[in-house]
Amino acid sequence: MKEVLIPFGKSKLKITLKNQIVDVIDTDKNRNIKLTDEETIKIVDSFTRSLSLKDKNDVAIAIPDISRPKIPETIFCRLLENLLKSFDGLIKIFVGTGLHNFSISDKELLIPKNYANNKRIKVYFHDAKRGNNVFLGKTKRNTPIYIEKEYYLSDLKMSIGVVEPHQFAGFSGGAKGVAIGLASDETISKNHKLITDPRSRMGVIANNPLREDIEEAGLMIKIDYLINIVMNTNNEPMQIFCGDNPDSFNEAVNYIKKLSGYPVKRKYDLAITSPGGFPRDIDLYQAQKALTPALSFCKHGGSILLVSECSRGFGETSYIDLIKKYKTAEDVINNFDAENFIVGPHKALLFAKAALSHNLYIFSSNIELLSDLKDSFLIPVDDLQIFLNGIPINNSVCILPRAVQVLPVESENNI
Repeated sequence: MKEVLIPFGKSKLKITLKNQIVDVIDTDKNRNIKLTDEETIKIVDSFTRSLSLKDKNDVAIAIPDISRPKIPETIFCRLLENLLKSFDGLIKIFVGTGLHNFSISDKELLIPKNYANNKRIKVYFHDAKRGNNVFLGKTKRNTPIYIEKEYYLSDLKMSIGVVEPHQFAGFSGGAKGVAIGLASDETISKNHKLITDPRSRMGVIANNPLREDIEEAGLMIKIDYLINIVMNTNNEPMQIFCGDNPDSFNEAVNYIKKLSGYPVKRKYDLAITSPGGFPRDIDLYQAQKALTPALSFCKHGGSILLVSECSRGFGETSYIDLIKKYKTAEDVINNFDAENFIVGPHKALLFAKAALSHNLYIFSSNIELLSDLKDSFLIPVDDLQIFLNGIPINNSVCILPRAVQVLPVESENNI
């Protein structure tokens, strides 16, 4: 018998398997260190001392929304404390929601309590569909760059983000927190249309058209500085790279590549995959990202079980409307309007492409979500243990407890 605990929301879920060949695919051995508070403070202090704040009236800071790992308070509080002491102007915090669903009440979860009501700190929740965006021109790939006007017009611009493998942007973080997080719906959709290019893939920056488009936008926006955080498996900072855009991001990518790579030595009959718990499994829209690494470890024609709490249900609903409407993966792909690509429905395409070659199962504690998936190609699992008991004894199984932190390294000799 094999028992594995995997993150599920803010708790753990026990996976119990009998007699099957079971391997755990995780990078926890490489990501088990943590910066001390003293080390963190030293890095942030050094960074803030390097900022050119003279003659500046305001500083803009972009941060991730609730669907991303929270910026550690040791980092965030020290940054704000230093700015309040060394800078007399306005500090503006922009929550990079992109096209994600959000609630203004998320402010309580994102902004440190000691600073949430400070009169010199103003918090903005970006709305991609609102008209408060400024047009900066087009990238060489013809993406129109519309960015939150208040952010762009600020005297000093920075972005804080977590760097980890990303299913088509190569890695998250860097300029993406602004170029996508604070962009208009038109900008985001045009950029994300590049997911149809096979070079837009996980773990690749160079010659990745989607990532290069983001980097070009970042230069157009004139992002001054980045704080790039690499997290351990407990969502604690293990390293911080602060500095100019994009140089500090590239340093973070080179660092995390060495931690995240996992060789694909064999293919399995079943892959059980989790995004890594809250906030990565806050909804199915976000949890989908856990499929990408799992596909590398699962046999063609095999099965993938996506385990995700989904406390906020589906998240964006347009993609699930397509899945429910067309029933089969083939019909979703055949009816997808690639010419008029829109972010949201694109998740249906990603699910459908995975389902063409694999059986896709979904387990969630959200009963309503599972009910809505009935009769679709995303097969709901109501009772996890019954599903696990039904796995043939001779099947090989891999478990990815924190799939989005794993970067599969393909081998020509896998079996």
